[in-house]
Amino acid sequence: MKRLIYATALLAAAALLLGSGCRKEDDDCFDEGNPRCSNYDPCHNRRTPVSAAFEVLIVNIFDERYTLPSGDTVLANSYLRFVALDTTPGTTYLWEVGSSQNTSVSRAYFLAFICQDVLGAPIPVRLIAARLADSDCLAEHERQDTVVRRLQFLPETAGAYWGRWEGALDSKPDEVFTMELHYTEQSPGAACPALDFMYISNLPNDMCQREGGMGDMPIFTYDQIVFERAWDRRGPLVCLPPSGYIDTELKNTSVETSADKDSILIRFEYHLFTSGGVADRKEDLVFRGRRVP
Repeated sequence: MKRLIYATALLAAAALLLGSGCRKEDDDCFDEGNPRCSNYDPCHNRRTPVSAAFEVLIVNIFDERYTLPSGDTVLANSYLRFVALDTTPGTTYLWEVGSSQNTSVSRAYFLAFICQDVLGAPIPVRLIAARLADSDCLAEHERQDTVVRRLQFLPETAGAYWGRWEGALDSKPDEVFTMELHYTEQSPGAACPALDFMYISNLPNDMCQREGGMGDMPIFTYDQIVFERAWDRRGPLVCLPPSGYIDTELKNTSVETSADKDSILIRFEYHLFTSGGVADRKEDLVFRGRRVP
C-alpha cells in the first residue's frame, strides 16, 4: 500500500512539472520571455527606444564620495563626469564636448574645465546613443538618439548661495535670525576669481563665524555646497560656546538653494565639546531661510 501511494505521488509530481514547462502544444503559459511558451517574443525586453539622455556630475577628485548632480550652469574650475543614462546591453555611445578633439565612446566621460578656458563661453555637450543591433525590434528612428546640453560657466564667486539669509531652525521655528555665507578671493580683481576661504556666520544663531573647511575640499555646484567641517574663528567675543562647553564645530554640512535662488536649505551637525577630541553632544539641525539684502 505504501508503495502504491509513493508511486501515485511521483506520477502527480511529474504531471505537474510537465504542465508547468509548457511542453505540450495545447498548453500555453503566456510568458513572452520564456522560449518554451507559445507566445514567446524575442523582442519582449528590447522594445524600449534608445535614449541619449545623460547627467552631469561635479566630482571632488580627492574624495569621490562628494559628487553632486549639476544643471547646465556650472562653476569654472570644475571636474565634470558625463554619464549616459541608457544602460541597455548593446547600446553604443559617442561623446563630443566643445569640439571634435574632446570625444569618447565610453558610457561615462570625465573632463576638467579650467576657468581661463571656459569662463563665459557656452560649451555644447553632445551624446549620440545607438542600438543598431536591435533592428528587428525597433523602428529605424528608435535605434539612435542625440541630446545636446549647453553648459554655461561662471566664476566660483557667482554661486547662488552667497549672501545673507533670514530664517530659523526647524527645531526652533519661532527664533528668526540672519546667517551669512561669504568668502575671500585668492586674487581679488582677477579675470577668473577663485575662492581663498569660505565662511559661515551665525548659522546656529550663536554669533559665530566659521571657516568652511577649504582644506577638506568642499564641493561646489552653482546652487549647492557640501563640506565636511567648519571650524570656529577665534577672537574677542567671537565663537563663544554655550555655557558648560569649551568649543563648537559644524560637520557634514549641505547647502542647497531653491530653483528661483531666493530661499535656502542647510542641513548640518552641530557638535559641542567639553574637552578636545570627541564631541560630548551632537545636534542634527536644519535651517530654512529667505534671501535678504
